Amino acid sequence: KKMGEVEERDQQLLWVSSLQGIVFDSGVVAKAMDLDKATVDDRLGRLRRTHQLLRPALAPSYPYAGERYEFAHVLYFDALQQINSPAQLAEFSKRTADAMISTYGNANEAAAPTVARLLEDGGEAALAVPFYLRGAQRALRLSAFHQALDLVEHAIGVIAQTIRTAAAIGFELEALTIQSSALSALRGYEYAPLGRIYRRAQALADELGDQAASMRTGMALWSFAASGNFETALDIAKRLTAR
Repeated sequence: KKMGEVEERDQQLLWVSSLQGIVFDSGVVAKAMDLDKATVDDRLGRLRRTHQLLRPALAPSYPYAGERYEFAHVLYFDALQQINSPAQLAEFSKRTADAMISTYGNANEAAAPTVARLLEDGGEAALAVPFYLRGAQRALRLSAFHQALDLVEHAIGVIAQTIRTAAAIGFELEALTIQSSALSALRGYEYAPLGRIYRRAQALADELGDQAASMRTGMALWSFAASGNFETALDIAKRLTAR
């Protein structure tokens, strides 16, 4: 009901804002819509005061470009998701991703999962991969293992659909390294699917000619095999020492 009381141009403003998620940065919105930041802040402030659709949000741990808002209720956020066409979603997802990269930089791990999602929604799935991996690395360091797996599985899915280049092989190797670390933490070092992951990672390292990565993945595979099959572990050790 409240959303119906909002002017169409302000609904569009709120929709573009929502592409960042429940919490958003008005400076990014202004860049994505090619509007003056002061104008955007004024309009969002009025929507907060008049319609109570928004409230101030806590500042993140990284620099941001404008005011930080969050939707006052998830229902307001959900109501915005159906108001525009797929073509508009693709266009403004890409524009919002570009605005976030311009604002926060390429290496911002906290913003990376949102940037990755927006790039994928914007039709730039291949560009999303390194951002998924940055987000997964951060989640792994924070012991958010389920989040790390979710992000890395997105990355692997995208990589499978891209042209096979050295960069794509490198990204897949990094993804498998993160995946194996998260699975080991959640399921234990003897978890059966880890063997397949280690073998795939070693094959990729060999394909790249990366001897250090090949040795690391070989040692991980040896350690996995040693916990359950001595003969297999011995065979792996022989191959490693012969390199």
